[in-house]
Amino acid sequence: MLPFTKNNLNQIKQKELTPEDVENQLNIFKKGNQFVFLESAASIKNGILVLNEEEQLQLQQKYVAAVDDLKVVNFVPASGMATRMFKFLYFFKTTYNPSKQSLNAYLNNNKSHKLREFIAGMDKFPFSKQVDAELAKKGIQRTPINQYRIAFINLVLKLYGEIPKGLVPFHNYRGEVVTAFEEQLYESLHYAKSRQSVRLHFTIPPENSLIIKEFLQPIVYKISKQHNVAVKIEYSHQHPKTDTLAVNHNNKPIRDHLGQLVFRNGGHGSLLHNLNELDADIVFIKNIDNVSKRDWHEKRALYKKILAGKLLAVQEKCFQWIRKIDDGSANRKELEIFIKEELNLSYLVESNDQLFFEACKKALHRPIRVCGMVKNEGEPGGGPFWVRKNNKNSLQIVESAQVDMNNNKQKTIFKSGSHFNPVDLVCGLKDYKGQKFDLTQFSDPSAYLIFNKSMRGASVKALEHPGLWNGSMSLWTTLFVEVPIFTFTPVKSSNELLRPGHQVY
Repeated sequence: MLPFTKNNLNQIKQKELTPEDVENQLNIFKKGNQFVFLESAASIKNGILVLNEEEQLQLQQKYVAAVDDLKVVNFVPASGMATRMFKFLYFFKTTYNPSKQSLNAYLNNNKSHKLREFIAGMDKFPFSKQVDAELAKKGIQRTPINQYRIAFINLVLKLYGEIPKGLVPFHNYRGEVVTAFEEQLYESLHYAKSRQSVRLHFTIPPENSLIIKEFLQPIVYKISKQHNVAVKIEYSHQHPKTDTLAVNHNNKPIRDHLGQLVFRNGGHGSLLHNLNELDADIVFIKNIDNVSKRDWHEKRALYKKILAGKLLAVQEKCFQWIRKIDDGSANRKELEIFIKEELNLSYLVESNDQLFFEACKKALHRPIRVCGMVKNEGEPGGGPFWVRKNNKNSLQIVESAQVDMNNNKQKTIFKSGSHFNPVDLVCGLKDYKGQKFDLTQFSDPSAYLIFNKSMRGASVKALEHPGLWNGSMSLWTTLFVEVPIFTFTPVKSSNELLRPGHQVY
């Protein structure tokens, strides 16, 4: 056990952790990253479903017919700040010296494609008119053009660079500027409405709680009146008990100038606890930045309903089979076909009938997720793969950081992925008796990730919990369904606001 001071022990207790929890984190650092083993990429007819028009219509109708009898919530991770959106602008600000070179010379010397794209689209951003008006108040005119461009960039960073991403203007409807938060509310009306109410759950940073709640209050009122619907907003924060130690490269805890242990945010896998506290039959999950302009909402919502209908259809069959196993009426051959062909589980081969049915019931008695998958067009992030663990193959969403890229075979498999995960998930969190699953029991605690981070100019090691849709859901029943690319319109970089899904003409 580490020699914790009395203050350290109080600090640990305040986070609702124990000294043993902290020791376990240190042991994880010592063990290092445990990479997944990729068997193959999931693909069409090999783990990814393609639904025809008739199937899509049936599933959509199934969800629409059932939705008023369901507790539905749109769960939106929204804890991130906008800083990363403008990363290339921050780089420009810190590296450009106007006394030594012109802006054109900088652009040529640095081959900054993103910066060129930003400058070319300067008038097309949803925040352009606001920034332009603020510059005019300061007496900064459009000429000389390069001075204006530099001032524009600096003001964008000042206004939006250090605020929650959800508060950044995403769309401009002829003067009505709309943020990602607001667009999430409008999108939800099209697929998450149940009995004239729509419920959203935002995970937000505690330090920005007040500003976000005050910002959304009049918007909620406006939408409620416009659409005659009760808009219910819930908020939560990542729990302090999910924070993790920062350590040096000798795996010794970092301490601050007061001798206190330094903890960091445990990554989006920490949100499993937030998700676990929801009381809902159906939960839609998508990131705060994955929204589109309003005339795309309906066609995007169609595929949300299809995914939800697929969830209900599979869930219904799972529940039926569990009841048949319980009452002794389950037909083994029929159950084997369902397990293998619809749930992608081929490892349940017990010869003994009793053992087989017991194994099947365990496999059926799990939370379910249906994940939309789009064709890979070079976007960064995770994708669908067959992963081998304990001599069993299962469908998983895998990020590049989970793969040993020094292993050529594993790297090749990862690069061969045909589809991408847009974080478009529909989840069923209750069992056949209507009871909530304890989601922590269906997570893989070994699927953590260790990263090198910079802190106060020093290099440190940081630990992240298994990702929410990666290791945290690794023991769920998982289905992958192909969806069109227009269902995926994220804004990871500010320049993506110039894409068709966000430009209002």
